[in-house]
Amino acid sequence: MKSRFTHFWLILVALLGSFPAMAINKCVDASGNVSYQVEPCPAEQKTKTFNIDSAVPDAEVTEQISGEVVPVLVELPGVGEVAVMAYDHWQVSLQEAGSGALLTLENGDVMRIELTYSPRAEPAVVDDGVQKASVRRLAADFVDDSIEQAVKMRRLPTPAGVAILANFTRRDFREAADGKGAFPSTTVGLLEHKKVSIAIKIETFGTDTVAHDDALEVLSSLVVVES
Repeated sequence: MKSRFTHFWLILVALLGSFPAMAINKCVDASGNVSYQVEPCPAEQKTKTFNIDSAVPDAEVTEQISGEVVPVLVELPGVGEVAVMAYDHWQVSLQEAGSGALLTLENGDVMRIELTYSPRAEPAVVDDGVQKASVRRLAADFVDDSIEQAVKMRRLPTPAGVAILANFTRRDFREAADGKGAFPSTTVGLLEHKKVSIAIKIETFGTDTVAHDDALEVLSSLVVVES
């Protein structure tokens, strides 16, 4: 599964083997909480390491439907590679978006994640206040139709930096007799890296929060492998 665009490619693999480029460590503590980091996990936590190969852009996709997470790697000219974990039964698509790329991860009609990668012309200093203001602007489109009626932000640490997110529950879903086919929960946010800005959108269906938790778990694995 190769991107049809010449400037980007996607590598979705079950395991990449032992390559020297970079690895993401999945850490699970005694309570079952999952985090991802480039550094080794604490000794008392369970560790699973996923190696990222940035040297084989034309690697073929291998699919292994096991419910495991696998790395999804997108090459961005002038930046390097952006990697995120995804469950191997999710649908993955990549398309051009301006000078960057739009990566979509979908779990059937249950959940959809859109990650828009926008490379910077020059490396920038990440400003927390500017990032919050940008998220507030993104969130403005969802406040009026939400149950929350307010923008409440949360932070999600990742190896690439801290993502700032705002979540909204659609008011019409609660009021409808049958919400089938709707995406009642929408989360928007940003992760600002010195070389790339990552716009985040999560849409989930139904009242079960597991799909949203899965989305946050994979987003916590975002890492930028700079060229």
